[in-house]
Amino acid sequence: RMTVTTLTPAERQVFKEAVQPAAIKAIRQSLGDDGDDLLSEFLAAAKAHSR
Repeated sequence: RMTVTTLTPAERQVFKEAVQPAAIKAIRQSLGDDGDDLLSEFLAAAKAHSR
């Protein structure tokens, strides 16, 4: 069973700041240059769809 918690914008920002650096580091370490390309595309798409 899964519980879904709706976060406020402030809570989402705190979560992003806590998790994103570690996730980016792990992707870069695992995928190298391909990881940088993938991250750039993903972050651009996420930014475009977050508005």
